[in-house]
Amino acid sequence: MIPRNLAAFELVELMAAGRLITTEQEHKLAIEIEKAPDEKLDEILIRSGNISAGELESVKLASRLIKEGRIDKLQFAVAISDERSVGIKMEESLIARGWLTEADLKAIKNSTN
Repeated sequence: MIPRNLAAFELVELMAAGRLITTEQEHKLAIEIEKAPDEKLDEILIRSGNISAGELESVKLASRLIKEGRIDKLQFAVAISDERSVGIKMEESLIARGWLTEADLKAIKNSTN
């Protein structure tokens, strides 16, 4: 299992890569995570007001997809932008753009359940 802080910082870094937060917000979140080691990571990130619960789930999924080499950070950034601007889920955008197959998505989701 990945230590909480490492996983947290990876998610925050990915949020910045997807332009969900600014560099300044990234630093503020890192400090807040350090100060509240017992608080649930999801609560800290959502409370920041920079990301919704649905977007956070997309970021977590993207993190797994990137680690497995199924997408890259640029593809994530485009797809998460679609989620915010067009209203389709990140995973739907990745499939529609041909960067991810439904089979790949299903395999990732099944491997984490």
